Amino acid sequence: MNDRINEIKNLLADDPDDSFLHYVLGLEYIKAGETELALERFEILLNKHPDYLPVYYQAAHLYVENNDKENAEIVFKNGIALANRLGNNKTYQELMNAYNNFLYDD
Repeated sequence: MNDRINEIKNLLADDPDDSFLHYVLGLEYIKAGETELALERFEILLNKHPDYLPVYYQAAHLYVENNDKENAEIVFKNGIALANRLGNNKTYQELMNAYNNFLYDD
């Protein structure tokens, strides 16, 4: 495991509810090719911190990569609804575009 991952894990040990740390740990796992561990991190956020908007795009894409279309669609739709509710137009558009690509790439 790389030093960055270990550093983030140590920070999480001190603050296990830090949404950002879970998210960046998931991103580091993706960089390291550990997509299952990344998805575990993102699922923690989706379950415990459902208002953490950045996770929806990444989690949905990992579900697509894992051929889990049912969960990908749920995450896309939930992320789109959250972005709309928060008035985050940029993320709303990004999620809508990714979701439409997901629907039509089948």
